[in-house]
Amino acid sequence: MDRTRVQKRFAAALRSRRDELGATQEIAAERCGVSGRYWRALEAGTSSPTLDVLAKILDGLEWTWGDMPAVIGDAPPSIIAPRSAHDALDAAWKALDARARKHLAGHLDTLARLLSR
Repeated sequence: MDRTRVQKRFAAALRSRRDELGATQEIAAERCGVSGRYWRALEAGTSSPTLDVLAKILDGLEWTWGDMPAVIGDAPPSIIAPRSAHDALDAAWKALDARARKHLAGHLDTLARLLSR
């Protein structure tokens, strides 16, 4: 995926999320710890955030790193780092098919019984 396409998808996602939160550009920028001018450039798709700024944006918009593939489209999941161990486990669980989840759940039940003794 080329950089311009990612920037445009990210810009559209920022606008959409800001609208969902009922925030102005200035309020969204403040929530995310960036200037209003920089926020407008992000929403226009003329600027890309650094990873540090992206982390602030994720926090400010109540997104997680795991949300990023949905935000920008078909980014390879290998570049996405989960925000927490819980997010990582949740993502891994959702990635399993129903048969594998059932199999793993049986092992987890056995482990829970052994640990409770």
